[in-house]
Amino acid sequence: MAESSKNIFDFHTSGNARSVLEKWAEQYLFHIRELEGGVLEYQRGGGMMMCPIIVQMKQKGDEVHLEIYLKVDLLTQFTTLFMAPERSAIDSSVEGLWRERALARDLVNPLLEALKQPKLN
Repeated sequence: MAESSKNIFDFHTSGNARSVLEKWAEQYLFHIRELEGGVLEYQRGGGMMMCPIIVQMKQKGDEVHLEIYLKVDLLTQFTTLFMAPERSAIDSSVEGLWRERALARDLVNPLLEALKQPKLN
C-alpha cells in the first residue's frame, strides 16, 4: 500500500479565513462540520465511486493551518487491489488516483486562489 499523504498549507492572513471557506464551500457544495479543537472540516463526495475530498482548516489569530486530501473509500481501495493509501494528497506529485486528484484540484484551486495561496498542479 502507498503511504498516506496530505497537502498542507500554513500561512498568515489579515482576514477571516473561515468566511472565505464558507463562501467557497457553499459554491462548490462542500458540507461543513466542526471537529474537536476548533478544526473545521469541509467534505464533498463520498458516494459510489467518489473518494471524499477533505479540506480541514484551523485559524488561530492570523495563523491558518489548512490540510487537503482525498479519503480513499473501500471501493477504490478494492479496485486498486489495496495499493492506494487511505489518504492521498491531491497534487500531481502523487502517483495513482489521477482522475480523483484532478477533480479535487479543480474544486480546491479556487479556494487556494481566494486565500492567496499557490494552486496545486
